[in-house]
Amino acid sequence: MNKQVEFLVVISLILSILSGAASLLTTLNPNSFFNIYNAIIGTYLALRFFKRASYMQLIFFSVVLISSFFSEKMSSHAFISVAYKMPLASVILLPKSHSSLLLRKVSMILKIFVAISFVMYLFSFVGGVPLGTYFSKDQYSGINQLFLLNYSYNYRNKFCGFCLEPGYFSLLCVALLCVDKFDTKKILNNIVLLSIILSFSLGGYLLSVIGWTAFVAFNNELENKLLKRLFPAITAFIFLLVLSNQFSLVQKMFDDKIIARMELDSDKGIVGNNRQSTAAEIYLLSVLESREIIWGIGSEKYQEDKNSISYYDACSYLVFLVQYGIIYTILLLSSLALFTFGKNDKKRNFLYLFLVFIADFIQHGLPFGSLFILYILYVNTYRSSKSIHMHERLSYLSRTNIKIS
Repeated sequence: MNKQVEFLVVISLILSILSGAASLLTTLNPNSFFNIYNAIIGTYLALRFFKRASYMQLIFFSVVLISSFFSEKMSSHAFISVAYKMPLASVILLPKSHSSLLLRKVSMILKIFVAISFVMYLFSFVGGVPLGTYFSKDQYSGINQLFLLNYSYNYRNKFCGFCLEPGYFSLLCVALLCVDKFDTKKILNNIVLLSIILSFSLGGYLLSVIGWTAFVAFNNELENKLLKRLFPAITAFIFLLVLSNQFSLVQKMFDDKIIARMELDSDKGIVGNNRQSTAAEIYLLSVLESREIIWGIGSEKYQEDKNSISYYDACSYLVFLVQYGIIYTILLLSSLALFTFGKNDKKRNFLYLFLVFIADFIQHGLPFGSLFILYILYVNTYRSSKSIHMHERLSYLSRTNIKIS
């Protein structure tokens, strides 16, 4: 892959990761040039690496592509949806060397985006930031300052970065920490960690704790050094609060947005378990109890039903299950597990990222969200030599003059 193609692929992957949640894309039409561009790049990667991929990659690649036929129910939109899914699916086919290079560059660029947004957020408390443009998308409205969405109502004082919600932003930040193995020796990773804290997202906090705890527990290469790595980040956060003179405000927000939402509730388990409104729960349960749940009702019918119900609000794995059905959900998660752990003698080192993926899927019901591409690149990069591409094995054997029996 030459430098020019590499540059185009990096842009495509960043656009794919940010799509749907980032301020950079909120005013763009879903069928815009960027989606067409991504489809072209994805198709190029698929054609180039398809014959070199392992059977585990091919299975997962196929399962991701056929998702369109479950969500669109064989309509004319299904083939367009396949093209738009190509940038996500094609990453699965990438060899180890390409994945490593792309993971390093894509994650670095995204961390720089987060750092710029973080600085702008701090300036908003002391002297303000340059004026942006007003935006309105669905239930969201505020000022779009390119790298920072400034809300006056939806998520006031919660750090959303360049994403529509603090939950989306914190998930992206958690993903960036996960694929860099929670290495807080790096300044940018400390900024990413602080961004999660300032998002006041309960989901982001839980995903961070799940990922970090599993990473410490299951990673064979670690001892207790990670605890020491986390100390500078915590110290930096406390120092930041003192300098900003916003401690009382932050403390109140932490009590309201995190502590209060973790109180026990007789119906929900905890107060913060508010992924569905009552109207949404009734509708979702009705579909779950019907035969339609086997194959799913599709995204078009789901949107029609959703728009016809007053006070509908839902965001969890149940939404995905209702649209795609039980069969596809099982296919997706089992092929993901096969891709992650199959023929891999370093299974424990991937478990923490797999658990974060599952936890996020349960919470948001968006398996193809911002975590997906970073997850795939990470697995392809650190997969053991036992499961590398066949062409890479043959190349190695030819260089070392070893005969294949």
